[in-house]
Amino acid sequence: MINVYKKIRRIVNHYSIKMFILATILISPMMLFADNHPDKGTAHGPEVTGTATGPNQEFAQLKNPLAGTVDSIPGLIKEILDIVVYIGVPIVAIMIIVSGLRLVMANGNPEKLTKAKEGILWTLVGAAVVLGAYGLATAIGSTVQDLTDI
Repeated sequence: MINVYKKIRRIVNHYSIKMFILATILISPMMLFADNHPDKGTAHGPEVTGTATGPNQEFAQLKNPLAGTVDSIPGLIKEILDIVVYIGVPIVAIMIIVSGLRLVMANGNPEKLTKAKEGILWTLVGAAVVLGAYGLATAIGSTVQDLTDI
């Protein structure tokens, strides 16, 4: 009876992840295009009449949603990497703590010790990738900036 429960639970967990991803893919566009502000046109899009000059000119132009903070592609990449480092560093710290606890709780069991050491190793590899990507992007960005200033 317990094996049947485990199989059912495994199937539900497997399909629930797929259903969540499918629902997210299908519902996200509906949320993005459900903008129905009276001052910005109808739910089907902005009401643009005439040419691009006049009171509806703001609808005929593409505006940078990150204006003021990001004005170029390198700036966008830097902002994205800042977010990745901001999220990645605490995750790395937590994973090192978890792997350290696994190492302590292994109590000499060779299998658990091996898994704990692998956890620490892969956490450090992930940290090196995140920080290396940030450092490399910063170095390339400053080099490109120096070359364009000449």
